[in-house]
Amino acid sequence: MGSVDTELLSSLFLLPDTIAIEAVYPTTAHLTVQAACILKSAACPLCQHFSERIHGSYERAVADVPCGGRRVTLTLMVRKFVCGTQECPRKIFTERLPALVQSYARMTNRLNEVLQTLGFATCGELGERLVPKLGMCASGPTFLRRMRAVSVLPPESVHILGIDDWAWKKV
Repeated sequence: MGSVDTELLSSLFLLPDTIAIEAVYPTTAHLTVQAACILKSAACPLCQHFSERIHGSYERAVADVPCGGRRVTLTLMVRKFVCGTQECPRKIFTERLPALVQSYARMTNRLNEVLQTLGFATCGELGERLVPKLGMCASGPTFLRRMRAVSVLPPESVHILGIDDWAWKKV
């Protein structure tokens, strides 16, 4: 792809600047986007030491928000690095992409936010019937998990409490 195509696709999919699109494979109902991180090094999650020594790589498929009514799958080429710190217990680690997807997640952060919002708006189970029309795929339990993952602040303590002197029946 040319640089104009890459810039257009990156702006269309709103990917972070550290992710480059390598190819797009469209079908009638699905888009597969191949992408990779363009950074030369990655930080070890335990010791925070940056490493440029690549151990290997693998493909990671994550679901993303739909584009033009089509489901989108990002196929990320994720690299494994060797940690150069002798004291670090983790010798090999995988590069993290927290701006796009969390560790072990099968969907992007923004798809997670969309499903949380739909879950709260539709009370969970109703969203299961709505998402296929929006070009997404999620089950009722998925909505419930996304809704439970939202942290809720505890209520503030009561400062003024009024007690009424009224009752249905006086004893």
